[in-house]
Amino acid sequence: MNITGRTTLVGVFGYPVQHTLSPQMHNAAFEHLGLDWCYLPFSVAPENLEQALRALPALGIVGVNVTIPLKERALRAVDEVVPPANLVGAINTIHCRDGKLMGYNTDVEGFTRSLTERGEDPTGRTVLVLGAGGAARAAVVALAQMGAARVWVAARRLAQGARAAELARQAAPGAQGAAVVWEDAPLHSAVAAADAVVNATPIGMYPDVEAPAPIPEDWLRPEMLIYDMVYTPAVTRLLAAARERGCRTVGGLRMLVLQGAAAFTAWTGRAAPDEVMERALRQALAG
Repeated sequence: MNITGRTTLVGVFGYPVQHTLSPQMHNAAFEHLGLDWCYLPFSVAPENLEQALRALPALGIVGVNVTIPLKERALRAVDEVVPPANLVGAINTIHCRDGKLMGYNTDVEGFTRSLTERGEDPTGRTVLVLGAGGAARAAVVALAQMGAARVWVAARRLAQGARAAELARQAAPGAQGAAVVWEDAPLHSAVAAADAVVNATPIGMYPDVEAPAPIPEDWLRPEMLIYDMVYTPAVTRLLAAARERGCRTVGGLRMLVLQGAAAFTAWTGRAAPDEVMERALRQALAG
């Protein structure tokens, strides 16, 4: 990559940010399309976020992704929030346009497309979402917009119980929302009544790949859809158990690619070469 004074810069703000694979994914897409663009990682502490964002137009940086733990704080720092990010309550993509900071949540599109590509339609279904963080919020909004009848949310920690209840309420008016206590009996009952379960927690993510799956294998039914947002490893213990039980499964890698593709298009105005991006991401993970 030859970076010059003409190169257009984008990047990612995170804290920490050393683990990010987004530069490999986006830079492969820029190279594939012959764009003189470069994607860089920036370590930005939460207390410095607003100052860093306000510097973007002055530096000529076209946009950035924001990742953990900055997504909710970034929502309050931009000039305009593009729906449905306002419903999610967090953003993961910022575009500097005409001197203004535009905030997007491309996780919603990434989650939605990853389902529709697989022919999955949650219309009229009951879906249990595990987790109450930013990824869970995006899933709840997407499911409600796609026509799910009921979206239930379970949070692991007692302190997150109120947050889960708030998140479940956000499913309205498109779906009936409810919070589920993360204890064996109520969680088991919710899984038994659900058509699909979405794991939006980091349970099973590298390096804790041997951690018990968020729900036991014997709770799973063959007619269920199991969606695990964890993308490393590509096949988590939850997905492996679901496949053993004959469930339909979706892993998190495709959502990661598609949310990145949506950000790419917001910045460049070009259709993203998502297959190129996915190949680059798989190569980076393999390495």
